[in-house]
Amino acid sequence: MPMNILIIQTAFIGDVVLTTPLIRATKTAFPNARVSILVIPFTADVLGNNPYLDEIIRYDKKGEDRGLSDFLRLARALKARSFDVALLPHRSLRSAALARIARIPRRIGFDFSPASSLYTDVVPYRHDAHEVERNLDLLHALGIEPEPIAPQIFPDEGDYENADTLLNPDCGMRIAECGLKNPKAESLMTLIQTDDTDPPPTPAAGDGNGGSVKSVAPPVGSVVPKSGIRNRSEVFNLKSEIRNPKWKKGWAVGVAPGSIWPTKRWPLESFAQVTDRLMKIGVQVILIGGVSDRALCDEIARKTAHAPLVATGRLTLRESAALLARCDLLLSNDSAPVHIAAAMGTPVVALFGPTTPSLGFAPYGSGHTVLEVPLDCRPCGKHGGKRCPKRHFRCMKDLAPERVFGVIMAKLERTKKGSPPPKKCMGFWFLR
Repeated sequence: MPMNILIIQTAFIGDVVLTTPLIRATKTAFPNARVSILVIPFTADVLGNNPYLDEIIRYDKKGEDRGLSDFLRLARALKARSFDVALLPHRSLRSAALARIARIPRRIGFDFSPASSLYTDVVPYRHDAHEVERNLDLLHALGIEPEPIAPQIFPDEGDYENADTLLNPDCGMRIAECGLKNPKAESLMTLIQTDDTDPPPTPAAGDGNGGSVKSVAPPVGSVVPKSGIRNRSEVFNLKSEIRNPKWKKGWAVGVAPGSIWPTKRWPLESFAQVTDRLMKIGVQVILIGGVSDRALCDEIARKTAHAPLVATGRLTLRESAALLARCDLLLSNDSAPVHIAAAMGTPVVALFGPTTPSLGFAPYGSGHTVLEVPLDCRPCGKHGGKRCPKRHFRCMKDLAPERVFGVIMAKLERTKKGSPPPKKCMGFWFLR
């Protein structure tokens, strides 16, 4: 029986959120084992307070630790910790090589990986399954057949309080007064707009991958302190205990218009139209995203007659999760906020353009809606791209604001009346 297990997930925020079911299932199957995870600094915050983790190890693979000597130093540090098993949901040659050089005896990964030859155990990659369920399949190599588990994030009281303070109308956090910043969020680079994979080699302008990572990255292989981790019953009840902030009056809808991939972004004019219509009938709208989404959200706000609340780039990842837990619904492109909201139990209306839910990255769980336009050219890639290959961008332009607004209102009304949701299909809803 393994007693020291390492999960290596050095992809981005959405991927890490979708790995939390694997974390929980691993600790549940091996309650006496030490469960650690290796992540990049950007994503460590989203795992804070997770009661199923014993250790979070940071590896700044594209920043201070990008050199070969840093890689080998981390491998030696991992070898010294005597891990029994490495679980590798990230299909990365670097991750597999790290586990191999660290001489971890069992290295479990997917057959659909360029690094499969470096694994000791290879698990079939199910192309027709959700990423959550594919990740859980890794435990099959250890004789475990886990049930599907929803992703989870664990904000604490401070996270909820900081989010509420930022959004309190007394703080003046509207578009006309957006000078106030959250230094903690700035230092952590709240890149919640980042998608579920590594960014392209030459990112688009404003993608949020600036050089400030060096200010927060600890030495290679450093461990995030465990302080603040709660017992499980406390952290599970926390969301319901502080559910009614002063700023919330009636329905509240989060809107996440950003994405590192330009073709994944619904036109900002469409976001502005829906935002304005919601606010006109009294719905509170909060624009969320990372630091690089500020210009986009400012432009959306300027195009509306009713100034929305702006939280863009001013919250840490867990504070963003706390905010989304307060919301009655999230409207978002196919990007990381979709998975953060779903992990907090908030219904999602997700707009899918160049990608499709069949790739395995739709919001996981019940009560979510995926809106898409049926076109023969979809999907045009696994992650989206910088420009439409067909040059018409119909997958996003043909998603009419009236349609999106109608779906949002139907879901809000269903929440108000407590009527049952529509029939579920594979954990999410489809409207074509």
